[in-house]
Amino acid sequence: MNRYRVRADKRLLYRGKNGEKARKVFLEAGHKAEYVQVRTVLLLNGKIQAILGPKAGFVRPNSEET
Repeated sequence: MNRYRVRADKRLLYRGKNGEKARKVFLEAGHKAEYVQVRTVLLLNGKIQAILGPKAGFVRPNSEET
């Protein structure tokens, strides 16, 4: 029997056996302002399946300068 958990930092957002609901909670957490700056993890039977991390800026190198 599969057990799903969704955690945002140290906060438990979902715990249960419904994979579709766990996926929905996980994806919705990625859009909520209070969870944008924390690491959100989807676990299946205690193993990490997916991670949403804090939004980090990315600077693309300028190809003209190299």
